[in-house]
Amino acid sequence: MELIKGFRAVGMSVPNRPPAALMGNPQSNMETVVQQSIQKARNEFGIPPDVILVLLEAPTIPLYRAIKNALDVREGVASQIMAGEKALKCQPQYIANIALKVCYYSNSFIAR
Repeated sequence: MELIKGFRAVGMSVPNRPPAALMGNPQSNMETVVQQSIQKARNEFGIPPDVILVLLEAPTIPLYRAIKNALDVREGVASQIMAGEKALKCQPQYIANIALKVCYYSNSFIAR
């Protein structure tokens, strides 16, 4: 809920319904998880996503790179990876930073 408040605070329009969520295994093929995430968002909202938020319990550099490569490079969908511990604390500054990045990604992809 705090993340939605943060998004609205930076001027984003956020639907009053839960987001399309997918739980993936960090040991699995990231390409498959990414494709499933994009398809789930497309099915729920009728359009492909501008940005996908990724919440990682324990971010590692290899996992971060695999997700970024699969989403940003191969699929052309912006991604924002959040560290689980920081995101779950809902600190206002952290939430504001995430919201501003997502707002930027959304606007730059919409402008295309």
